[in-house]
Formats: sequence, structure tokens, C-alpha cells
Amino acid sequence: MVALHAWSDTSGLDIPVRGWNAARESAEAVLAESLAGWADRYPDVVVRGIVTADRPALSLLNESANAQLVVVGTHGRGGFASAVLGSTSNSLLHSVEVPMIVVRAR
Repeated sequence: MVALHAWSDTSGLDIPVRGWNAARESAEAVLAESLAGWADRYPDVVVRGIVTADRPALSLLNESANAQLVVVGTHGRGGFASAVLGSTSNSLLHSVEVPMIVVRAR
């Protein structure tokens, strides 16, 4: 299983970001916290964590090329919090070539 944490806080310009290492360490901590405890519950499942500073939809689309299934969550951010799909999951729905599951938090 691959667990991918992607974020992008740039405008698309290829300029260096101050404090990039701290941001990466923070993102790695978020991913590790999200995965904490699951290895104990499912010891036979090997998980590879990926942290990337890129647009989430693009990062997930790239990783989906080697996937059998893509599972994404949705935050309900934006003007339509009650909408089923967020921008990332909506973009992926029209792009990935493997089955996809969108999971909404309770």
C-alpha cells in the first residue's frame, strides 16, 4: 500500500520556498501520525509513505499509474461543504484509469 501526502502552497512558479525542510518534516509527521497504529493492526500490510510538495491531484494521478485501486478522502472544503466530491477527488475521478473510492469523514 502507498500512503501519499501531497500539498502545494505555491502559485505554480518555480521559486524556492523558505523553510522548505521544516515544511517537509511537518508533512512527514502528519503522515506518520495518520498511519500510527495501523501497522500493529495489519502487520502483513507493507506501507510505503510518500511526501511530496506538489498538487495533490497530479501527485495521486502519477502514483495511480502503478496502482490497482486509488482511495482518497474528501474534506468538504470550499463553498459547498456538503458536496460529495472535493476538487482533488473530482479531478481524479475523470483522470485515473483504475477503480477509485472516495471516503468522506463522518
